[in-house]
Amino acid sequence: MTEEATLKWSELKNSLQEADQKELINLLHDLYKDSADNHRFITARYAKKEDERAIMENLTEEELSLFDKLKKPDLTEKEKSQVKKVTKELLSKLKAEKLVLDWRKKQQAMAAVKKEIEDELDKGLPESYNPKAYEEKCDIVFQHIYDSYVGDNHSIYEATA
Repeated sequence: MTEEATLKWSELKNSLQEADQKELINLLHDLYKDSADNHRFITARYAKKEDERAIMENLTEEELSLFDKLKKPDLTEKEKSQVKKVTKELLSKLKAEKLVLDWRKKQQAMAAVKKEIEDELDKGLPESYNPKAYEEKCDIVFQHIYDSYVGDNHSIYEATA
């Protein structure tokens, strides 16, 4: 083991207090690049409070908004991961295929969006979502999509991106 690897916190703290700003920035940069966990932690630590949860959940603001509508209390970590996965897949599919120009003005396009939501949630939500919860989530998600996506991939999230 090298000497640096065996430093006590008090010794490391003294070294950091003596370092100049450029050294500290370089250290943070190295840690930031070192791993995805470090990247998320450092970004969350210095991000705005409203962005922190999205970063820690490894979701965009857009995905987090939908995830919050899909999740329910008492999810296991595995179920939470499933809900995140269905969130990402649903948004990706809707934006790529269904949220076309003026989709909200065309009955057939609206029906296609609703069907896609139902299919993706049926396929991806954990088994702990009973039929009543599934129906409620389908309705909530459709309303969220309707309110948030004008069409042709334009959404309320563009202004904040």
